[in-house]
Parts: sequence; structure tokens; C-alpha cells
Amino acid sequence: MELKPISKIKLDLGINLNGRAQKFFTETCYSHMDKYVPRSTGNLGDITTRTTRTITYEMPYAHYQYIGKLY
Repeated sequence: MELKPISKIKLDLGINLNGRAQKFFTETCYSHMDKYVPRSTGNLGDITTRTTRTITYEMPYAHYQYIGKLY
């Protein structure tokens, strides 16, 4: 019996580093996190950069809202 290499199996299943499974996971995290993003002033939740593996809130005050301090 001949088995495919692990890298080929991962690629076929979409579980490689930037595969379909990673993209699904990142998008699912974003949809769950979005309801907790502060929206009282500004548009923090609207300006994000999403890649297959990361979600970045681009506003300069994002970190300060995260830690609970004024910008």
C-alpha cells in the first residue's frame, strides 16, 4: 500500500498553512469577535485588514480601547 506524502494530504484537505480550513477558522473568529468591538464612537469595527491568518483593527485607538484607556 502506498500512501501520499503528508504535505499532499494536508493540501487536499485544505489544512495547510493558508488553506481553506485556516481561512474558515479566521472568518469564523472574525464573525464571533465583531459583536464585541466597541462602536460608540468611530468606526473601529469597519476598518479591518483580514488575511487568511490574521485580523487587524486599523484604527490608532484600537489598542487603547482593548486595554481600557483613553487615546
